Amino acid sequence: MARSAFHFVGVGFNLLSLILLCLVIFAGFHNGLHQLYWLKTDNTNFKAPSKLSTSPQLKDLGDVSNTNLIGSDATAASLGLPDWSGVNLLTECGKFSDGHVECSKPKIGFWFRPDEDLKVATTALQGKASQQLLDALNTYSKGSRYIEWSFIVAAFCALGAPLESFISPLLSSITCAFATLLLSSATIAAAVIFKKLSDAFNEEFDDYGLQSSTGAVPIALGFIAAAGLVVSTIGYIISYRRGSRGPQRNKRGVSARSVGGKEGGLYSDEYPGAAAQQGAGGIWNRGNHKYVPIEEQGGALAQNQSHARDVEAPDLGRRLDDDWAAPDEYSNAGAGQKTSSGPASIPMVSLGGNKGTKDLNTAYEPYTSGK
Repeated sequence: MARSAFHFVGVGFNLLSLILLCLVIFAGFHNGLHQLYWLKTDNTNFKAPSKLSTSPQLKDLGDVSNTNLIGSDATAASLGLPDWSGVNLLTECGKFSDGHVECSKPKIGFWFRPDEDLKVATTALQGKASQQLLDALNTYSKGSRYIEWSFIVAAFCALGAPLESFISPLLSSITCAFATLLLSSATIAAAVIFKKLSDAFNEEFDDYGLQSSTGAVPIALGFIAAAGLVVSTIGYIISYRRGSRGPQRNKRGVSARSVGGKEGGLYSDEYPGAAAQQGAGGIWNRGNHKYVPIEEQGGALAQNQSHARDVEAPDLGRRLDDDWAAPDEYSNAGAGQKTSSGPASIPMVSLGGNKGTKDLNTAYEPYTSGK
């Protein structure tokens, strides 16, 4: 079955969306594509009091003994933090001051936790998170599962739709439409959730030198991939409609054909016996003809069969006419007598006294006038 250009347009945009989704999903795998982060934290200026600084007894004892018993303030270098940390879909990556990048192992259900990932729990800031930050982290922990699964499922849909299109373009359009809705909602949710988390994070840790910002690249890739799936859906639908439409027909449900054709004959591709009839000098290539629709499919089939009989046995077709007397049936026989080749009947006498010179063109074509 031949495929239309719209089918291949749908497949092309389908594969483009799949590539973009894979970039977002595999960000951070083997320390690659680490720039495709959803959230980035700048840790270079991080400075927080040590955890023992909250103990008044150690502080007083240190003042008396002139000894630092609570330790120095915690910094990114003392805590072994990278200069910046990026939160990807399934991983977290960090770039250190020497330029090397380290990423965590991919994990389904991954989500960012400042207490552990930025080692905030080892400082005096442990347990002092505001309600705003807790709510943002709670929303993110729940939404991250929906976001990652939406991207993964959409990627599988983008992979399977081109294969389905060779079986049924309609099924591919449904698959792409579902993936579009899933991916669009997940991308919008990610943009809102990470913006809320970034604002709460800055509000909480800005005084301690920690700052965060949202990443625009994966959000843009998500929307572009969703747009590609929309184009694929439209392409598959058009391909399906064109494939199921079949041959064009007029309002009566039948094809309109020419009675006469270019030189007065039927087109050879529409009427099988036209070429042979024109070559035999038949009556179809004489005079001026009109184009008329064939009223019924059954009538068209009967007409074609009648024409085929005329080509194979011209006398057989003429015998079926009511106003023509076959010479072999009534030659040398009286009126009402039966010959050896046909039943007894009354022969029809041609009008106008033109028995031997009857114009067949006048007899068979009511649209032309006899000369």
